[in-house]
Amino acid sequence: MKIYISADMEGISSINSGDETYRENKKYPAACRKMVKEVNKVIEYLQAEGVNEILVNDSHGDMKNIKRSELSSAAELITGNEKSLSMMEGIDESFDGAIFVGYHARAGTSEAILDHTYTGKIHNIKVNGKLMGEIGINARIAGYFSVPVIAVTGDQSAIRTAKSEINDHIGIIVKKSLGRECAIVSDFSAVAKKIKSGISKAISQIDEFKPTMEKGEINFDVEFSKSIFAERAAVIPGIEKLDTRTIRIKDEDYIDVFKLFRAVININS
Repeated sequence: MKIYISADMEGISSINSGDETYRENKKYPAACRKMVKEVNKVIEYLQAEGVNEILVNDSHGDMKNIKRSELSSAAELITGNEKSLSMMEGIDESFDGAIFVGYHARAGTSEAILDHTYTGKIHNIKVNGKLMGEIGINARIAGYFSVPVIAVTGDQSAIRTAKSEINDHIGIIVKKSLGRECAIVSDFSAVAKKIKSGISKAISQIDEFKPTMEKGEINFDVEFSKSIFAERAAVIPGIEKLDTRTIRIKDEDYIDVFKLFRAVININS
């Protein structure tokens, strides 16, 4: 069995401050250790369930948070940026399932640790009229390659939004958010038990999960926090400006839409 892991940082069990997630902050090195510790637990429990191939894609910030020397030797690691598929780099048809570790809720979600969608400059994203965060956006990349998302870890709001954005999966709540930077956190031993139970269920049910896919024409609407960001994006041929702050990317190929979205982000970086 072959499993793909996309690992973010904001949804890691004991991280609840934006300071922790920025390389320039003194709290960042400790956050990286927390991140790799949690990813390693997922790998450990995947191995226990008979998974023999695991690929981890470091998916936070500059995507250089996980040190190869600290990651389990049982997994391969994709590290660094720029990646054409960003948080889903390396996914293809060869994987039996994908797991999102340390994910967060979409921008604007209440009682959610560090809620955002790809960048703080984005207010909302809608895919074919439906509000979508990183969980739903990235799950559709996996679905493009016929790979189902079998498990998601994060706070309760991330798991709640995942239920509205993707097909059936196992949601693993690793902390309880009380606000954007406030959460109830547990000892890691308790978190590990939740991860173990969730991974066991996900692997036992893996044949039942269906990939999350978008068929036909894709309307990918991006609402920015400021009009200048939409103005910059609208210079790209094929991008339609819907209103002062909103653009639409339209195509029948989801990966092409996503790559154009990535170009829009880069223009506004």
